[in-house]
Amino acid sequence: MTDHLILAALPTPNGELHLGHLGGPFLAADALARHLRAEGHRVTAVSATDGLESYVLDAARREGRTPEATA
Repeated sequence: MTDHLILAALPTPNGELHLGHLGGPFLAADALARHLRAEGHRVTAVSATDGLESYVLDAARREGRTPEATA
């Protein structure tokens, strides 16, 4: 049995939500985590977001809004 840490790519609020947000990194990370658990490994899968990433700050400046409103 091996310990595994799986980090899905962090989502960024840099556009409209679409199916690719879920079907890309999150689905792949979930499938891998389930596979490893089924084989008896210990798995920690993590995902998060940061509303103050540079994507948000850049978009806020372009749109003339606050980072909070943009996120």
